[in-house]
Amino acid sequence: MNLSRHVSRPIAFTLGLTLLAGCQLAPSNTIAPATTAPSTIAPLAAKTTTEFRVAKVGNDTQYLVEFTGDDIPKNFEKEIKKAGGTIASLYDGAGLATVHSSHPNFVKLAGKIPGVEKVVVDYEVNWGETDLVFAAPVDGELEAQVGGEIPYGAQQWGLKTIQAPEAWANGATGRGVTVAVLDSGIDYTNPEFAGQIDFRSTSFIKGDGPNGDVNDVMDLNGHGSHVAGIIAAKADGTGVTGVAPHAKIMAIKVNNYKSVSNFDTVIKGIYYASTMGADVINMSLGGGFQVGDPRGEELKRTMGRAVKFAFNRGAVVVSSVGNNRTNYDNTTDFRLPAMLDHNIGVSATGPSTGTDYDSFASFFSNYGKRLVDLSAPGGGVIIKNGQMSPAGFIYSTWSTKAVPQTIEGMPTQAAPYFALAGTSMAAPHVAGAAALVISKRGHFRAQPRKVVQTLFETADDLGAAGFDAYFGEGRVNAYKAVAATKEHPGKGWRNTVRFW
Repeated sequence: MNLSRHVSRPIAFTLGLTLLAGCQLAPSNTIAPATTAPSTIAPLAAKTTTEFRVAKVGNDTQYLVEFTGDDIPKNFEKEIKKAGGTIASLYDGAGLATVHSSHPNFVKLAGKIPGVEKVVVDYEVNWGETDLVFAAPVDGELEAQVGGEIPYGAQQWGLKTIQAPEAWANGATGRGVTVAVLDSGIDYTNPEFAGQIDFRSTSFIKGDGPNGDVNDVMDLNGHGSHVAGIIAAKADGTGVTGVAPHAKIMAIKVNNYKSVSNFDTVIKGIYYASTMGADVINMSLGGGFQVGDPRGEELKRTMGRAVKFAFNRGAVVVSSVGNNRTNYDNTTDFRLPAMLDHNIGVSATGPSTGTDYDSFASFFSNYGKRLVDLSAPGGGVIIKNGQMSPAGFIYSTWSTKAVPQTIEGMPTQAAPYFALAGTSMAAPHVAGAAALVISKRGHFRAQPRKVVQTLFETADDLGAAGFDAYFGEGRVNAYKAVAATKEHPGKGWRNTVRFW
């Protein structure tokens, strides 16, 4: 990645307001927000399942090969050629490989190779969590703050809610910790990221953009930059500050500017991040899949092996649970990667009034005990004078190179900053908190179980007492996590198979 294009001059302030939200009507047991969106904001039908498209490389179909063990079988390269395939990637230690082939009987032939357990077709999907986009007016309360750091109690209310400033005062700033952000890339020209980007950042998307001419990590969507800013935007007195402002961001581009890629690209990003030594991996991306669909079931297993590999290599893996307002305890469908073992699935909290910032974000966030492990600030709906107020959104960096797009009828634009709401914003709050824990408690490095346990046991219990479908173990609290004096504070954390 060429970092020479970083600039040091101040950049013009531009604000876009977009709400990432699903609109499927939730069951009657949903925790309803205290305010109701104006009637002019009409919800559209949310998509709870993801559309598949066979992944192709030229005339070849792309396949994922799963081995019986974690190592590459002996003579695999020789045998796969006999079966009519060409190796694209080998994930040694994770027991996976990617192969291209146009042979009509490839699956059957490759499945007979010693050491091969399963051969499945790879699919291209839209990983974007943007089920709905709502435009909201700028009411001036942010414009008045231009020229200095956004106050923590205003648009960066998420930092105040999880007590990030108190964690910093306790000596935890993320220094020495690397967080991999698997997303649409990063706007490395934004001064908020000057000195924050790890040199091992890389792109697995070639030919990105409308003209197919971008091959580096430059973010042409904006989503990846927004997530990265929540985690580690620089504390430089202007713009915004990340949860872990001294952490490094390893930007791993796995989505194109339309949030589209195949399973292998995401798996490749997970594998690369873990082999490069990332301490935390954030995936604010996801898709919904119907139980019984062999495509989703097979790909769930292969992606799960990659996440387990990362966890075993020492990475805390965090992902968003999606924005469809769906109770996953009332359906047999599943979401990837949020429902995978060895992964923290994060739901969203947000303000429902000007003073209560800990409501469940029922306007969009998915929920369910099968899905949610922790909750974190993701955004909420506050109505002022009949209009949605930007105070409910999560304010962070965006991309000045973002390609203007229309998503579900609403436009996005290029900008240095953007205010959004969604579980995509909640996950990086947890990823940033994990970075703070690792930076303060160095002996936790490469011990994700201890980091996860600490985050769970020190979370603020919201909603029903104990673990529940909306907040999981609770809303993450960065200060309590870094200040814990015992490795097992004893909150009564569930010893779930998802992590052990």
